[in-house]
Amino acid sequence: MYNDFAINSYLTFRFVYGDHEWKKDIKQFKPKLQNLEEYLVDNSDEIINAFSTIFSKINLDKTTLLISGGIDSAILASFLKKDMKVYSIKFEAENSLDETIVASQYAKEYGLNLTIIKISFNDYLSVVEKLIKNKNSPLHPIEPALYLAAQKIKSDGFDNIITGFNADIKFGGLDLLLAKNWEIDEFIKRFSFVDSKKVLENYIDMKFVFKKYLKGKNIDTILFLKEVYGYDTSLAFLNSIRSADCDLVAPYSYLKLKNKLDIGRIRNGESKYHLKEVFKKRYKNFNIPKKISFARPLDQWLYKWDGPKRNEFKQNINISEFNGNQKWLIYCLEYFLNFND
Repeated sequence: MYNDFAINSYLTFRFVYGDHEWKKDIKQFKPKLQNLEEYLVDNSDEIINAFSTIFSKINLDKTTLLISGGIDSAILASFLKKDMKVYSIKFEAENSLDETIVASQYAKEYGLNLTIIKISFNDYLSVVEKLIKNKNSPLHPIEPALYLAAQKIKSDGFDNIITGFNADIKFGGLDLLLAKNWEIDEFIKRFSFVDSKKVLENYIDMKFVFKKYLKGKNIDTILFLKEVYGYDTSLAFLNSIRSADCDLVAPYSYLKLKNKLDIGRIRNGESKYHLKEVFKKRYKNFNIPKKISFARPLDQWLYKWDGPKRNEFKQNINISEFNGNQKWLIYCLEYFLNFND
């Protein structure tokens, strides 16, 4: 018998909140996350100086970079040695966004050798079981892609993978979450990954978790972001990369802002304003790209999926009202429950 709290929590937060088990002797993998912050920064020059020091301490002979079309990994690419091999992911789906086009331009700017890793939905499904087994939990939507990339990187002889992980959280990249002073009910509606009331037979209200982050009438979004909203992504990066016997290198995790984020600037359209200044200095002939999330094409891949069939789920769910990432969470939850029966 599965724990209804764990099922509801996964759909709401993409991880099991607290110390709950899925069922007897099955508890989600939750490593203790290290606090790596060592460098205080408050402007683009200080960030550049910090990265110069950080990269001087990395053994680059056994290290590579996963580079996307965004500024976070592009900035990191600018600190690598010429001719280093780097990697980018290309998803195989009709009309899917191809980040490797821009990633190749970044790599060319710094004389890096780019390898493109192509990933299909069949590839995704081929690794779900292993990742679920290692995590004791259903997966974040990015996990299979990161693992598949890490597998290829490991086979090419690299042990360490640099990523732009933590840049959004540290530097105000999640601008929608920071967009205004959220009251609790509208915040829950907007930032629950799946409304489990619409999906599960045994609904458990997770409002008590959100209430912990109330400051007056509004949610303390910065604290919620640090302790809850980004935790699932931390687990995803660690599980996927460690499952390929590689180590995650996250340079942004070593940075700490001397002063609080300027929420006013973010709300006026200047998300990640510090990093945009760094990007301008490192890529003088480039325009700042439009912000995109890691563009896995789950809308296309799960377009024909009919929805879950297990008894834990409501019958005749209108699965078409959910987006691709939400469908993945429901799909992967059912897969996990079947796997552990």
